[in-house]
Amino acid sequence: MIVPSQLALKTHTNFGCAGSVATLDKLVDRFPLPPVSPPIDETSLTHVIRIAPHNYVTNANCNGRTIIYNNPVLISFVFHSKTQRIRTVSGVDNRTFPPNFKFGVATASYQVEGAWDEDGKGENIWDHLTHTTPDSIYDSSNGDIACDSYHKFDTDLDLLKELGVDFYRLSISWTRILPTGHIDGQINEAGVAYYEDIFTKLQENGIEAVVTLYHWDLPQPLQEDLGGWLNETIVDVYANYARLAFELFGDKVQYWATFNEPYIVCQQGYESGGKAPAITKAPGIDLYTCAHVVLKSHAKAYHIYDSEYRATQKGKISIVLNTNWFEPASDDEKDLEAAERKRQFSFGWFANPIVHGNYPQVMIDRIGERSEKEGFDKSRLLEFTSEEIEDIKGTYDFIGVNHYSTSLVQWIEDYEIGEPSSIKDVSAEVYDDDSWETSASDWLKEYLSNLLEAIYDDEVNVTAYTAWSLMDNFEWFQGYSKTTGVDDRQFPSNFKFGVATASYQVEGAWDEDGKGENIWDHLTHTTPDLIYDGSNGDIACDSYHKLEEDLALIKDLGVDFYRLSLSWSRILPTGHIDGQINEAGVAYYEDILTKLQENDIQAMVTLYHWDLPQPLQEHMGGWLNDTIVDVYGNYARLAFDLFGDKVQYWATFNEPHVVCQQGYESGRKAPAITKAPGIDLYTCAHVVLKSHAKAYHIYDSEYRATQKGKISIVLNTNWYEPVSDDEKDLEAAERNIQFSFGWFANPIVHGNYPQVMIDRIGERSEKEGFDKSRLPEFTSQEIEDIKGTYDFIGLNHYTTSLAEWIEDYEIGEPSSNKDISVKGSLDDSWESSASSWLKVVPWGIRKLTKWIKDTYNNPEIIITENGFSDNGDTLDDPRRINYYREYLSSLLEAIYDDGVNVTAYTAWSLMDNFEWLQGYSKNVDLDISSKDLRFKSRLNFNPTRKSPLTLDNFPMKKRLRSPVSQSLNLHRMLAAVQMDRIKTGTTIPSPCETNFVDGVAFEGVLQGSATRPRAQNSIFNKNPSWQCLYLKSAPSFNFYYLTLVTESVPFENKRGLIQRGGHHHLTLNTTNTHILTLHSHRMYKFGTPLTPEFDSAKYINTERCRLQLNGLLKTRVLLKDVEGRWLKPGVAVSLQEVRAEEVDDRGRVTDSLDAANATFMFMYSRWTNKTGTKMTIT
Repeated sequence: MIVPSQLALKTHTNFGCAGSVATLDKLVDRFPLPPVSPPIDETSLTHVIRIAPHNYVTNANCNGRTIIYNNPVLISFVFHSKTQRIRTVSGVDNRTFPPNFKFGVATASYQVEGAWDEDGKGENIWDHLTHTTPDSIYDSSNGDIACDSYHKFDTDLDLLKELGVDFYRLSISWTRILPTGHIDGQINEAGVAYYEDIFTKLQENGIEAVVTLYHWDLPQPLQEDLGGWLNETIVDVYANYARLAFELFGDKVQYWATFNEPYIVCQQGYESGGKAPAITKAPGIDLYTCAHVVLKSHAKAYHIYDSEYRATQKGKISIVLNTNWFEPASDDEKDLEAAERKRQFSFGWFANPIVHGNYPQVMIDRIGERSEKEGFDKSRLLEFTSEEIEDIKGTYDFIGVNHYSTSLVQWIEDYEIGEPSSIKDVSAEVYDDDSWETSASDWLKEYLSNLLEAIYDDEVNVTAYTAWSLMDNFEWFQGYSKTTGVDDRQFPSNFKFGVATASYQVEGAWDEDGKGENIWDHLTHTTPDLIYDGSNGDIACDSYHKLEEDLALIKDLGVDFYRLSLSWSRILPTGHIDGQINEAGVAYYEDILTKLQENDIQAMVTLYHWDLPQPLQEHMGGWLNDTIVDVYGNYARLAFDLFGDKVQYWATFNEPHVVCQQGYESGRKAPAITKAPGIDLYTCAHVVLKSHAKAYHIYDSEYRATQKGKISIVLNTNWYEPVSDDEKDLEAAERNIQFSFGWFANPIVHGNYPQVMIDRIGERSEKEGFDKSRLPEFTSQEIEDIKGTYDFIGLNHYTTSLAEWIEDYEIGEPSSNKDISVKGSLDDSWESSASSWLKVVPWGIRKLTKWIKDTYNNPEIIITENGFSDNGDTLDDPRRINYYREYLSSLLEAIYDDGVNVTAYTAWSLMDNFEWLQGYSKNVDLDISSKDLRFKSRLNFNPTRKSPLTLDNFPMKKRLRSPVSQSLNLHRMLAAVQMDRIKTGTTIPSPCETNFVDGVAFEGVLQGSATRPRAQNSIFNKNPSWQCLYLKSAPSFNFYYLTLVTESVPFENKRGLIQRGGHHHLTLNTTNTHILTLHSHRMYKFGTPLTPEFDSAKYINTERCRLQLNGLLKTRVLLKDVEGRWLKPGVAVSLQEVRAEEVDDRGRVTDSLDAANATFMFMYSRWTNKTGTKMTIT
């Protein structure tokens, strides 16, 4: 069957909450599909829908009653697990879907919104269940954050617009509008505003709204106070909620659904315990009571809409029912009857009442008979009064069908009489055919339904189709372990993933073991005020001394490669090959590369990442002097010779645009030369390009044959998006990217600068009075020498900018900005990061890589840097996680949809580090160690590969957020993490040498009952399933921090932070609780003498830090030695015990604090004074 272009299903990889799944605009490209084996049961939807068409009579005869449905309109809310080409039972068919047929996608409030207790929202039964019994969820997760759609609807809207859907099916969170569930309680205006905003924007974009009033998230007070759907009182409560929703939003809603899948609500919520509220106390009874109340609630809401709102709002209202198709296991009459019975107990349980007014006769008869035999005085299936039958009958404008798969049904003897249950009432064996293809969910059979045959051949009145879901989300008891995206395209099997660092940013040891001074050492020491926080890379992440830790992190990440740079001055202290080679530096890199090789991690090595030896800057003028070409060539040859047998990828330079424009014009990078704007930067680029070519040819002619590596250059650029479709803006955007990326890419590909640069700089130079262009010219020999000097294109990309045409700047003092003459800006609607220039614009990476493909003949592209910055004020990084997911999603689209030859991806960075002029104030490390990775669906890479960086094998752990200005990961900082099982009331033994690293004794008792604080800003709002407290040992000043987690929660996912004042809220009464013990360093009072011999081995290197331990205080105290000199680096301390009046209302120490009796905890120290000098806390 050929499906028309207007139906087409264009695929997108779904990385979760803001990831997309399918674009319903191009299925035509996916035909025909060759046969697959084993066959997929794709006819099941047709069978399901065939219970509805006019004059269709089922084959089953249930107690003499023929079941007939009178051709209702069907809206099919059908799930897609995978994208695949459509096949039909009858082969090729040129018929198309009716012109009024609609396509949409769906979500549900609890599964995507997050913000579980923000802006006045009340608690619902899923909040309660996931917080109180997290072990009932497969991965112990919850919907507290979920896809964060509460904060990101604009992103969701972009997806909907991109998909080109006709409608969006969503649900309203009852407790977001009515926190208590009752209309006489306070209406939550923030919640109302949230949905009003959604519906308004959908309407503005021509997308219809299909709104479910109840998608399983009952207000918890209604469950606790009324018993939920077991109490008929809730009928009026629900009706009031429905009336409020119609009143508030009905003018913008085209379709209403009163309930989603009431079968699940009742059978799993009140019998099997498979959904909240997980009531299992009365099987075979409560589920029928629930259904009875739900049906009356549905009818009440239907009549309210029909009588009060339909005439003005002109929408439609009904209910959404779910069912499998139940196929008889054989043609035996008993199997046929059993299959029909199962359909009636599943779909007919609710469909029959809304169509005919009462339950299917087979249910009435069987449950009545079994109830009598079980000793009940009346049927467990409640009876409707004649008035209720009339009230419920006909309460549908369409029938919403949620259909996932097919099951086989075989007749069996009725179960023996005993404890009742719905399974016994049905008495049919239901199973799957092992030959059917399975999906990621083992109960789900993968197929794309054949709706056209149902519409045309069976005359079924199907009017719309919905793909579940817009995004992967919280899948109830499966948590985030199952995904429901329409597309699961994977990165190619040979695609590689890596992480990156740079020598100056992480190594430290700036003057150790013979290393020479580089331009960043010089700049940070001579002009520290240029650095935002006055810091430098003298110690940085101390990677020079912590190779084993770095290697453990890299191995833990499971990456394919590690991108690092060589410190030129660590190998050649003067920069010259004829100077002394520093053997210690050579040995350091040899050790790194050897260990990477031993662990099957490829090395991608950058020869120059901005840290020029200072002698070359002072004596030669750095990259302004052509003489440096040969000097650099000699350094490159030495590196190839020393390390080339262990290096798979070489990069000659990292971001030469930054080297030249910021190093020799704007002054934003070392050496910060600004004396000749508009001139020096072009000279620098000219020399760099010739140096690059020199190194390339050395490798190509002398080493490639034996070492078999690749070599190129790493270029950086934003994507420049035209601010409008005006031709001038389009030209301005192209000009901008040519001056940025093309400045270096064009020479290495074609041999010379982009023509637009040659022309514009030449013209402006002439007008400025120069006798020749400020852009130097290559000789014909140099053009040939530079042309083709790449094996791949290394691309560093972080964000997107807008480009707008403006009149050329007036002639005056030259600058590159004037040469370009383009107005740059950022869209305020784009998500921000901690860096003002870095906006989250994932589609930019797709457009950029496609532009490179089209402009430079589709070269191999390696994404050598991509990352997100934050301020380090939280240990949870959902925004950074989303950034990676969304950018990788767009990259996958570029590969498959645009044919871009991207072969590898590098996340920046392995660890937070010295971020140049920003110092340590910005974090761009790969901090994805939170379980909140769940929120957007999958980076569905090949799970059979060793290092796919799937979201299943994230978390990506990292080094302690390295020095300074960081909220600290106590797992690494406190040096000891032990997991013990200790019962409540157990005295923790003393001494505890086996549990604590330094063997200090500890005594304490856990007792009392556990409660969860409701502090608005506490970490419990993010991880409500775990509790924290700290205990003080009796005689000494040693403190131990205990994080108590439920038995099912993996402790790797937890952080050792203590909530502010948490110990006042918490005592514990939980048996067999897992205790995560974090042992702190010792406490000291003011005036305590300290010696370096005593402490230096325990403390972590840094200059300063910001602590967040128990949340009580964040402060920093520097130490002076006995002669009054400030120690460098300083020692950051955290007050643990202070009088309440000495702390302001934000938990900060006041200036007047008399801390004579306060206890301080030393978190860091690295003494720089002479050994033996005593120090005193001041």
